[in-house]
Amino acid sequence: MVGDNGITTTALKHLRNNAIDILNMGSRVGGVGSSGLPADKALAGVPRLLDDLQRLSEDSDSADIVFILGREEERVYAHRVILIARCKSFQNTKRGEICRIPGCSIAPSAPGTPTPIRLPQAPIDTFKQFLLYIYTGKILLQDNSVFEMLALAQELGVDELRNTCEDHVTSTLSVPSACTFLAAAMDIQDRTPGGKAAAAFVERCVSYIGENAAECVKTNAFLVLNKDAVTKLISSDYLYLEEEDVWRAVLNWAKYQAGVTQPTAHWTEEERARVCQHLATVINHRLIVFHFRSGPVFGAGADLFISSNCNTNIDSYSNLPHTYDGDAASPSVLLGEYHFTVADYEVFTPTTSTALKHLKNERYQ
Repeated sequence: MVGDNGITTTALKHLRNNAIDILNMGSRVGGVGSSGLPADKALAGVPRLLDDLQRLSEDSDSADIVFILGREEERVYAHRVILIARCKSFQNTKRGEICRIPGCSIAPSAPGTPTPIRLPQAPIDTFKQFLLYIYTGKILLQDNSVFEMLALAQELGVDELRNTCEDHVTSTLSVPSACTFLAAAMDIQDRTPGGKAAAAFVERCVSYIGENAAECVKTNAFLVLNKDAVTKLISSDYLYLEEEDVWRAVLNWAKYQAGVTQPTAHWTEEERARVCQHLATVINHRLIVFHFRSGPVFGAGADLFISSNCNTNIDSYSNLPHTYDGDAASPSVLLGEYHFTVADYEVFTPTTSTALKHLKNERYQ
């Protein structure tokens, strides 16, 4: 019997079985191989085999599948027999089906031409690396794309690759990488069907960053987070950071996002407006907070910060306008200077505001 692509059913069966054997050969290490030879001799041909398989992955003339990726519709060729050997989405099909990949569409093809499979959400570069893994078992995971790879492994049914991606995140999660992982996981979780596999890692990253917040907010990866990720972090119950330090971290993030490098006291009106625009996207309606290590802080930024021992130093400052705004709002409008000394202060809160009253009571207990 001859299939649609001209390969006999018997030949296809042999090719599939051989592909399974040779692609799994690398997992048998140590001891004696299935041939009865020592493992090093039994695997002696594997390096050449992997080179040949890599060349096969680049051979579009013999391919019978073409993946059409992304909005750019870039074409990447593959061989169905290899995909059947390696991917459950090509194994668990009904008669007449090519594959079962969530979100894909398959168009009819002329005899002798590759069958087109459209994957409009697939990241092109990551998919090419994925396909190389399918042919050779070789993979070099990157922190910023590991969740894209995890999603592809989930969608196409490659369990060992999915496990490898999960192990990579677990073993390399650290202060320098945590924010990068969070951004990547949040980006992919709602973008592709397989992205749901990344959802659990979002909470894991948030928890880790919260426990190591003092160090994580100082990384460049924190500064490049999008507003949704920053909002999720500062709203998290895991965030072990004093409110003043939260303000400072978010202010540094907003300055980076706005492209402002000057100290706050030297901002132009246009720079101030850009920073405030970014602050407004993540902090809103946070008016007053009390600290056990300082006096009250009003607004995001902070608009008015009263330091500890405010009558003996000039660490108190006004950073208007952020949460509080107005035509005359500026760092010097309250006391004439950005930094100042406070002789004494009193804070009045509305008696109808239970939350603010509770905070005030905590401060003076």
